This record gives sequence, C-alpha cells and structure tokens, in this order.
Amino acid sequence: NLKQKNLVKDGYRPLESLMAEVKEYRKVNKKTNAKERPMTVVVAPSWGKNAILETCGLEIVQNLLDSGFRTIVRPHPLTTKYNGWIIKSLSSSFSKNELFHLNQNLSDKSSLFQSHVMISDWSSIAIEYAFACERPVIFIDVPMKCNNPEADRINIIPFELIIREKIGRVISPDQLDTISEAIESIYKDY
Repeated sequence: NLKQKNLVKDGYRPLESLMAEVKEYRKVNKKTNAKERPMTVVVAPSWGKNAILETCGLEIVQNLLDSGFRTIVRPHPLTTKYNGWIIKSLSSSFSKNELFHLNQNLSDKSSLFQSHVMISDWSSIAIEYAFACERPVIFIDVPMKCNNPEADRINIIPFELIIREKIGRVISPDQLDTISEAIESIYKDY
C-alpha cells in the first residue's frame, strides 16, 4: 500500500560516460590498434582476498610478459590501499620489463582505450569495458565476491554470472598457462 513513485528514466552513468570517452578518444586518435603488435592486455581486477591480483596476479603478469604481450595492470584502489605489498611485488618483479606498465591513476583511462583485451575477475569495469570499448574480456574464475550475506534470499541470477560467457571467456585459475592462447583466440573472434 505504498504511494505511487515518480520514476525517472535514466541509464547506467559509468558506462555512458566511458562510451563518450571512447568515442572522443577514437575521434582524436583515428589510428586503429587492431593490427598492432605487441598486443596490449589490460589487467583490471576487483579487490579482496579472492581477487586475481591477490591470488594469482604475479603468475598472470608473468605469463603475459613471457608471451610477448604489452601488459598494463590497473589495480583496484582498495588493493593499493589495503594490500600495497602486491603493488610493490608487481613493481619490483616487472618494472625492468619494457612491456610492463603499472597504471594506478584510474582517471587515466587511456590504458583501456589502447588495449586489445582485458583480463579481470568479477570487477564491473570488465562489463563497462566490453560494451564501451567493444573489446573482449578474459575472466579468471576466482570465487565470486558477495558483499551481501542475504543475497541468496532473492531468486535472481546475478547479471555478472549471465554476461561473462557472452562478452568473453572464463578461465580457471588452474589453467593460467593457456591464457595467451585464449587471448589470441578470443581477439580473433571478438
């Protein structure tokens, strides 16, 4: 018996904002990166004990660099805040490799625009990237983060579960050695 609400038509502002930035970037930078080598991969995970930087980040970056991919890591700000040791470890392990770049300035989205493929886990940036940049995502299948212990009371499959196979591929953390083949394959078929 609640009174009727005044609904306002809106959208998904982070996605719409990123789409506008991609459009502007492409207008200014008319050159396409479709044939560029080395291919650029951006690693943009969520944060927390099961996120990919916390669980297998070093191995992912090592595999990408060993495969000759230009690798940009965009850590979640909370990873930097609460698990700074991960950032230090990445930096000390790979800073001398010219293919490695650590981008901690999330307002600088050029790494998204320049990349060919994203590697993520459950981060919403993966969905925004797929739709705004129109590029594929490789999802590392770490346990899903759930911030609401009562989420299962609602009988709805989370969008993040539904969309993963439609905008990318899902790889088990046990199969990180196949990541370069997955990237090449999905990019040809994006």
